Amino acid sequence: AFYQLNDALVDLNDYIDDPTWGLTAEEKADFFPAYLAQSMHAAYDNQQLGFPPNRSMEGLIYNKTWLMDLGFDGTPPETPEELREMACAAAAANGDGTGGFIIDTGASTIAALTFAFGGSILSEDGAGYVYNGPATVDALTFMTELYNDGCAYLYTEGYPQPPFAARQALFVTSSSSGIPYYLAAVNDMAAETGSEADEFGFGAIPHTTADPVQNVYGGDVMITSTTPEEQLAAWLWIKYYTQPEVQADWVKASNYFPTRAATAEYLGDYMAENPIWGSAVELLQYGIGEPQLISYQTVRDEAEQAFNQILEGADVQETLDALTDLANELQAELSEE
Repeated sequence: AFYQLNDALVDLNDYIDDPTWGLTAEEKADFFPAYLAQSMHAAYDNQQLGFPPNRSMEGLIYNKTWLMDLGFDGTPPETPEELREMACAAAAANGDGTGGFIIDTGASTIAALTFAFGGSILSEDGAGYVYNGPATVDALTFMTELYNDGCAYLYTEGYPQPPFAARQALFVTSSSSGIPYYLAAVNDMAAETGSEADEFGFGAIPHTTADPVQNVYGGDVMITSTTPEEQLAAWLWIKYYTQPEVQADWVKASNYFPTRAATAEYLGDYMAENPIWGSAVELLQYGIGEPQLISYQTVRDEAEQAFNQILEGADVQETLDALTDLANELQAELSEE
């Protein structure tokens, strides 16, 4: 969207719907709807400014083995209250300020929590932000209470895989593309201690909604405005490498999700060999996306600062009111430009 301030991009609707070069109705339906919708920009009359080659998902990494050692059945929490019970049990077992939930204060976590609590950070018209809605307030209030009760903490010494592998965290939020790094950390810990590796899993963010609502994100590819011939060639390449059989090769190389349902037909062995990744794929049907507004990259930094201020004791509603005002001011400034 930021690039389009200078009319630098092609509206891909012209190619997607082209009777000769475009996608058939069947091909278009094969894409997960939320992924194509993420690339449509309300500020530009719903132009399709990007195309989704892959995606990843914010989810809950949990230690299944430790859950069972703590007396639970090993399945991840479905609701915030179940998360609280399990995280506090792990924190009590360690008794040193670790063990519960490592909090990531990033903007994607805020979005994921808001979705899981039944809300959105995007206004209904798609043109602005609503960081101060009831769902975001409830979600960050919940996280603050978990933090203040000693059942969650901030880890600031690097990536969270080592403390997770060392049973210093029962839960962390993570992108699905990070699953191999958690697997490596858990296996390394087992090798160091001479013990059997803990089994871990990837689950939905605990939610107050009937079904999960998952934050699915990822970069788009774009076509810049050049000549008709170059633009068409670029589109034909995009169309080729997002075919299911081609996407399957990219999935195996990158561990990202495909954006077409039919790709699963070419991933049977891969999913069997990577069951944790496969469990994440099953959650794709519940995916929605973060805002695609011009100002979102800057707003993301402001959102993270606000979350940290809240954990440090700032009033939740007042802080999110101020964040909403600032985010919409930034959006208005760029829109005027």
